Amino acid sequence: MTLTETDRLLRVFRVDNSIDGLQGRLRAAERFLAEQERQLAAILAQQQANDAELKRTRAAAANAEGESRRLEAHIAQLREKMNSAASNKEYQAYLTEIATFKEHKDQQESVALEFLGRVETLSATAAELARAREEREGVRAVALKQRDERQSEIADKLEELKRERQTIIAEVPEHTLTHYLRVRGQLGDEAMAPVEVVDAKRHEFICGTSMLSVPVETVSALLSHGRLTMDPQSGAILYLSEEARKAMEPASKR
Repeated sequence: MTLTETDRLLRVFRVDNSIDGLQGRLRAAERFLAEQERQLAAILAQQQANDAELKRTRAAAANAEGESRRLEAHIAQLREKMNSAASNKEYQAYLTEIATFKEHKDQQESVALEFLGRVETLSATAAELARAREEREGVRAVALKQRDERQSEIADKLEELKRERQTIIAEVPEHTLTHYLRVRGQLGDEAMAPVEVVDAKRHEFICGTSMLSVPVETVSALLSHGRLTMDPQSGAILYLSEEARKAMEPASKR
């Protein structure tokens, strides 16, 4: 059987769908990998921020503790001086000074305890983030392996299909191919739609994409010369499958 313009274009369409199917599987694996890398990057950013805050908080706690020890030492010195005070007035002056420094010391101890509590919270967060990072790195490793395996699986078949496409598009008129590429850009894998036979005797046909009626004149023209025929509803390029052709044949020829 001599191939019509639509028949030749249908071969291109089917190869394109096969190529898209293979590349779609790879894109799905790549999207999964990209998502794991995005989540891992977010965890790393959280770790960096938490570690920086933990470092600052530890330093602040150490400063408060150091200041508390300095005040404690100063209070001890004042007590020694108070024990050798020459008068009650001098004794009371030391006592007042000790009370002031003790208040400052208590404040620093309170600040240190607050910082140490924050250190404990940040340390727990650091441990949680470390576990989350380890788990996400494991998932990322699996995703990377899956992507590489998928890439390897389809590489040969993809090259084969691309070579096949180069061969068959050479048989399609340039204006037809240009029109098809424009429609495919709009409709994707629904760029071509089969004419479905509802009732051959009553000449009832529908477009396999829009599911709306196709005039019998359109089907007859497609059957007779196979030129580019569009579904006015969906904009898809119509074609007749072998099943549709057989369904339209007289009973004596089936």
